[in-house]
Amino acid sequence: MADAWAHFRRSMRWSTMAALATVALSLFWLWESGPVQIHMLIATALGVGLSVIVAGALMGLIFYSNRSGADDETGHGDQDDDDHWRR
Repeated sequence: MADAWAHFRRSMRWSTMAALATVALSLFWLWESGPVQIHMLIATALGVGLSVIVAGALMGLIFYSNRSGADDETGHGDQDDDDHWRR
């Protein structure tokens, strides 16, 4: 379990670095496209950064769930449940 958390924290560090790089590139692209108000820069930075971090966190939680064994019992329903739906 500790190994799964260590892997999750490592993947979150990579997600944060990817978010910072993506925010920097998007702000540079906006700045080069012409005059932009500060509100647009702030909204872009928050929107792009949080989107990348949330996507990384959700993907990291999927890998954590798999590594920790939380998914081992999923999909192994009782035979009675399967017969119920076939009737």
